[in-house]
Amino acid sequence: MRPSIAGNWKMHGLAAQLEQIQAVAASVKSLPLQADVLIGVPSTLINRAAQASSGRLAIGGEDCSAEQAAALTGDVDADMLRDAGATAVIGHSERRRSHQETDAKVAAEVTAAWAAGLSTIVCIGETQKQRSAGEAVAVCSTQLASSLHDLATGCETSVAYEPLWAISSGHMPTAGDIAEIRAHIRSCLVARFGEDG
Repeated sequence: MRPSIAGNWKMHGLAAQLEQIQAVAASVKSLPLQADVLIGVPSTLINRAAQASSGRLAIGGEDCSAEQAAALTGDVDADMLRDAGATAVIGHSERRRSHQETDAKVAAEVTAAWAAGLSTIVCIGETQKQRSAGEAVAVCSTQLASSLHDLATGCETSVAYEPLWAISSGHMPTAGDIAEIRAHIRSCLVARFGEDG
């Protein structure tokens, strides 16, 4: 299994920044990586980012609606992302806070993405208050258990640790923080889906 490298572009990215996608794509071509590279972009740029990447990078959406083919003004569903050129969608942790997305809603979005043939990255992570209270592992466990259902086996799904307290704060988790949560995520996934799940 090849590791994946995912990056998120500015959530308010503009067409003028597509040169950055071209630069990353050129780097991947000149120095082939032993990893898959995915860049998540705003839905307004997916089509142009896919063209700019010349097929050398996977382009993902930053979110998708759990509803499919519904007339929900402003929402972008998984089929629309796929139609625009996305091959993946990222479920960012901050949407749990800023859009009150529950674990059940994240699970529904993941299911919609799978139905559209998109791979998914499910982000989990705790608040600063939860970390300070020693609840980081428990919070991540709950989010992980409730955001994926048993159909996750065999689907292209990755889990990313994205603590809410680190987003736009200037603070980063330590290597120890990351190692602790990564090991816990792995143990939870192996316990639930097995080594090959």
